[in-house]
Amino acid sequence: GCRQNRDNMILKNKYIYRSRISEPKFRNLVRYFALDLEARKIAFLTGLSVNTVNRYLLLLRQRLARACERPGSAGEMRLTGDGAWAVGIMTDDGTVQTRIVPAHRPGVFSARPLWESTFPQPVTALVVPGAKRLQRVPPRSGPAESSRCVPDEADRFWSFARTRLMKFCGVPRSTFYLHLKECEFRYNHRREDLYRLLLKMLRDEPLNL
Repeated sequence: GCRQNRDNMILKNKYIYRSRISEPKFRNLVRYFALDLEARKIAFLTGLSVNTVNRYLLLLRQRLARACERPGSAGEMRLTGDGAWAVGIMTDDGTVQTRIVPAHRPGVFSARPLWESTFPQPVTALVVPGAKRLQRVPPRSGPAESSRCVPDEADRFWSFARTRLMKFCGVPRSTFYLHLKECEFRYNHRREDLYRLLLKMLRDEPLNL
């Protein structure tokens, strides 16, 4: 009887399979996540342990990353090893798409193959670690002087992303991709009610603990 009651409690949360926390508490966690609070603050406000909060935040970030990965893309590169890399940014009518892109040789980025074989639309700019400014990707065609300025949308996005990432005081390579995609998702949905949007996503496809 105790085992059956425990299993019934697990099934009550419609936003996540095999959840060990109640649906109202999970909705509160999602609300604070939507407000972009840190894990320790969310733990304090919800009464959950920091480890529990981090476990659910990881699942949420993985879901946001999946939502950002475009159909038909060549797959997404996570940061592994010590190879040189940059963040590729594409802009399209007020939205952005990002991707981790490798250097062909350490410290050397050749952007042309990226837009021709990897992205469905031209790469706008690259963010190279340690650089103070975005690096403009030269267009396939058009006047050379167009490569001298970074489009406003890419600049606005990276300013937004950099501000968000700085509050973590350093993001591990293992989770940088997820944080980058979270920035992309938040930026592209900045005019929406993120809390309600997340709940709808999770109702349509619950998380799996």
